[in-house]
Amino acid sequence: MKIFYHKADNDGRASAAIIYGEYGVTSMMQESDFIPYDYNRPFSLPEIIPDETWFFVDIALNPETFGIIKECLIRGCKVIHIDHHRNQEYMETKMDAEELAYMEKVIKFYDISESATLLCWIYVNMPESWRKEPMKHTYEFGPGYSHVILDDMTDRLIRIPYGFRLVNDQDVAHKEFKETPEFTAGLIDFANGPQEYHLPQIKKLIEKFEGDISPMSNIWGKIQNDDMRLMTAIVTNGQIVLAEEEKEIPKLRESAKEITLSLDGEDYKLIAIETDKHGARIAGDLLEKYDGYCRYNFDEEIQKWSYSFYSRENEKFVPCHLMAREIDPSGGGHLHASGCVSENLVFADQIK
Repeated sequence: MKIFYHKADNDGRASAAIIYGEYGVTSMMQESDFIPYDYNRPFSLPEIIPDETWFFVDIALNPETFGIIKECLIRGCKVIHIDHHRNQEYMETKMDAEELAYMEKVIKFYDISESATLLCWIYVNMPESWRKEPMKHTYEFGPGYSHVILDDMTDRLIRIPYGFRLVNDQDVAHKEFKETPEFTAGLIDFANGPQEYHLPQIKKLIEKFEGDISPMSNIWGKIQNDDMRLMTAIVTNGQIVLAEEEKEIPKLRESAKEITLSLDGEDYKLIAIETDKHGARIAGDLLEKYDGYCRYNFDEEIQKWSYSFYSRENEKFVPCHLMAREIDPSGGGHLHASGCVSENLVFADQIK
């Protein structure tokens, strides 16, 4: 079995960890059976063994990812695609009849309103017979995403671990939990290994997990089991990390530029800041005057300009996935947050 997952955020890692937790031991999965993927970046694709099972989790369809799915299908592999990007729209607007015929063979579980983490959690908690056509079944979440009910089976409540609820909250911007930013930053920081700024008890935990937050790390099992000692440490660490980052933000905001990008005959005013971190929060109240925010920087690893688009949820917001795809056919993501790359800075003439 192989798991092809988005390696750049907690949603991708958690999704892969959930699938690994369900199938990994019985399938005797090794580290080489995971394919960590980040859009437009180099990655290593192992040999596709005929009749093998491949999971694609938190992976949006684009020419590259579809090409891999197609090759798996040609070799007789079983392909399960669990994702929350705008794949149905991509299929309807970008794929021809032959490509759509291949996608018919894929077991799909799509929902743009929830994270891949929650979709994977629902999938592994479905009866085995349901997993052949997961989208035929309904699900409803309890208050605060505490549990999920499948097909109105009120006598069978499926608990949702708190950590997975926080991953979901961050990735689809539900903004239901105040600890979400701290948990997100704190967990990602664990991968940096022990640092001088870590509190002693947090440093011990990071050393225990060897700075590993990959899907095979047992940190995900503890998060799944609601290990509150670990959860508290992650959130506390996130508070420290975000406090340090906050010191950099005022200076970055001073460098903000106003740009205009056009899409389908509509002009959008955006605030643009050159940086490789912080996400949407760096724009802060500056965003109130604009239709969206663009974070951009030159990525030395791939020698291209990298962009992240974020939009306000107002009457005239930037459809970020379309804006990203307009710049780069492999770009895309969510309605209010997407990314892409380009050889040249697309608005260079506006920021001289």
